Amino acid sequence: MDSWSLWQLYKQNGSYLAFLFQQHNEHRIVVTRLVYIIDRFVFHGRSLFPLVCSLLLQVATGVWLYRIVRRTGEASRLSRLLLGCVICSALSSAQQFPNLVMGFQIQFTMVYCASCGSLLALMHAAEWCQEGRDAELWFAVSCVSAVVATYSSANGLLLWPVLLLFGLWLRLPFRFLSALLLDMVLVSMFYMRGYGTPSQHSSPFEALTQHPGRVLIVAAAFVGSPFDTIRAVLTVPFGAPSDNGRVAFAGACGVIGVCVLIWSGVLLWRRRDRYTRGHAALIHIAGFVVLTAVLVGLGRANFPLVAALDSRYATHGLVFWIAMGGFYWSFVERRLAALSAHWYQIAFSGVVLWMILGLAMRQPFWIRYSKDYANALNQIQAAIVSDVFDEPIWHASYPSGEAILGGADYLRQNHLSVFTEAWTTWVGKPVEGLFTLDPARSCIGVFESATPISSQIRPGWRVSGWAWDRLRQAGPGTVILVDPTQRIAGVVKNPIERGEVHLAIPEVRSSRVGWSGYVAGSAPRTLRAYLLESDGRSLCAFGTPLTLARGGEGKISTGNPGDQATVRLVQHGSSW
Repeated sequence: MDSWSLWQLYKQNGSYLAFLFQQHNEHRIVVTRLVYIIDRFVFHGRSLFPLVCSLLLQVATGVWLYRIVRRTGEASRLSRLLLGCVICSALSSAQQFPNLVMGFQIQFTMVYCASCGSLLALMHAAEWCQEGRDAELWFAVSCVSAVVATYSSANGLLLWPVLLLFGLWLRLPFRFLSALLLDMVLVSMFYMRGYGTPSQHSSPFEALTQHPGRVLIVAAAFVGSPFDTIRAVLTVPFGAPSDNGRVAFAGACGVIGVCVLIWSGVLLWRRRDRYTRGHAALIHIAGFVVLTAVLVGLGRANFPLVAALDSRYATHGLVFWIAMGGFYWSFVERRLAALSAHWYQIAFSGVVLWMILGLAMRQPFWIRYSKDYANALNQIQAAIVSDVFDEPIWHASYPSGEAILGGADYLRQNHLSVFTEAWTTWVGKPVEGLFTLDPARSCIGVFESATPISSQIRPGWRVSGWAWDRLRQAGPGTVILVDPTQRIAGVVKNPIERGEVHLAIPEVRSSRVGWSGYVAGSAPRTLRAYLLESDGRSLCAFGTPLTLARGGEGKISTGNPGDQATVRLVQHGSSW
């Protein structure tokens, strides 16, 4: 839905720059839109460029956090290795699934990359000032990074007071502190000009005065959301808990984390001589996440409490716990060095590896989830590319499927997104001009069904079956449907799981042999199914031609109109 909104806004405004600073929900996602403009004009709107950038930003966040933690004190080589493993495992954990697979979620990775980079740059500025060197460059890097964070996500506004507080702790020169204060005022004023609370979100003032309890619960669960994964692993034998149970567990972990943060912050300011700049930076990063949690609670107080555990928000919580763990890392390392006992180091390593294992044990769930997610996206892609308005499927892509018809047409006409791929242009072309027939019949399969899609907008049929490529020993990559005039009527690139075929036919060695897609149009006709072989040129016919007729399922074409039967797959022993 968020990605479609960019195309919708473009069609409304006629220019990308016209809506660059417009609100997106409660955010002004200027940086995200700039990335998508580059993707549109350089990479044909494929959404791969934003995704690659997002993943690289997540890697950069891990590097910044690692460098900050290293500044808390000396550590052994083993300790540094374990530290890197924990940060890498946390920031690549699939519990933040949308942020790792969707380009539009770059705002989540961008805001923390920019925020951690801004704090690290300010730390460098303080060090250069102490050494008597010109620190203006590092200070400028810090401010620019803060602007990037601000225009990546609304919580980036909270980074400015955090930077100002961190600058006070670092005892930066007055000119830098006054510049930070001025920047905070100017950026906030410009950001809030014409700002309005989205209608679907709660008013922050009303939430604070009328539902303070819900605000605190949402904020606590938001901070403790990474522990929802650990709870899921521990409670597998007892079944899935209720949503309230999940919120309570995550909220309790969040409360503990916030209490530890407050205590650590008090010690940091009262005993400055005991802590390094790295310690201070980590506390301010964790404080930034807590302020974000409160902001989310104010804006989401009218949402169900379990919404605080949305997988999109896990990145925030993971950064918080990395920062808090990094704060105490050096103290543990110092104790181990003082004791010089091997079994203490073994115990410490065991605890760290258990943390990594806790993250790893939940990953199989996300692997299964990703397959279901991919199947859903393939269904949506199939309907949009085929130009068949299967209402539930289009609504799965956007709440009002009719609203994106124009956007889909724009992508098709300008060869953007999936329409950059050659197969999306095959429909209507003579099959002989593109492919050759394979007389060896090196494939098997069935063209099973064609269900009418009775749409007044863009009608068609939903077609399905299964196929097996004997040469590749694999399921169907592409299935091409051809009409009696030898023109391509439909192209299907949507393999699905069909475990019953795999179990019934020994030759079929994979369960991913099903295919499902769409054919546009409403006129009755007979279609033949072909599998596109691995050379990209040869077609292998399989199954029996199917007649697409309104008012019922597709019928097998036998050449005798009175001898047609509803398609069904019948098992007899080991043959079909």
